[in-house]
Amino acid sequence: MKCIGYIAISLDGFIARKDGGLDWLDIDTGGDDCGFKDFLLSIDAMIMGRVTFQKILEIGQWVYGDIPVFVPSTKLQQKDVPEHLSSKLTVVQGTPTSLMEDLKAKGKKRVYVDGGKTVQSFIQEGLLDELTLTQFPVLLGTGIPLFGETKGDVKWELVNSKAFAFGLVQNHYKLLKRGL
Repeated sequence: MKCIGYIAISLDGFIARKDGGLDWLDIDTGGDDCGFKDFLLSIDAMIMGRVTFQKILEIGQWVYGDIPVFVPSTKLQQKDVPEHLSSKLTVVQGTPTSLMEDLKAKGKKRVYVDGGKTVQSFIQEGLLDELTLTQFPVLLGTGIPLFGETKGDVKWELVNSKAFAFGLVQNHYKLLKRGL
């Protein structure tokens, strides 16, 4: 079973403005999705942070098709999920470890993890196996950071790096050593 983070990041390491704003992600890619659709085809479940889920509802674009999505939350309840997503999205409680154990028991093999705090918690528990960062050519100066404190070094190996003509750089890493 693999646990994979896939997220956009500014040059200075932020995933959103302090107010959650994502306007800096608006860049003309000429229709190139930087491999995101292919990535989605490679996974069989997703764990999405509550804040990310609420931001997607605000934006109004559900790009995850019929992939089963699990939102860990103590604030959100299943009744809060819009009806058109209720068969695709489940609100859950538990630690990253317990969520992964549940998904493994359901036969899931490749799990996509998205959302800043959610990715951080999976790193803290030593569960993230791969990480793809799509870096946008902008310095925000301040914002919501992707990475937080760890209990020790977490070393990664660069698997692939791709530069796009429109200025994005995508780096795919695999976990080399958990120093937790």
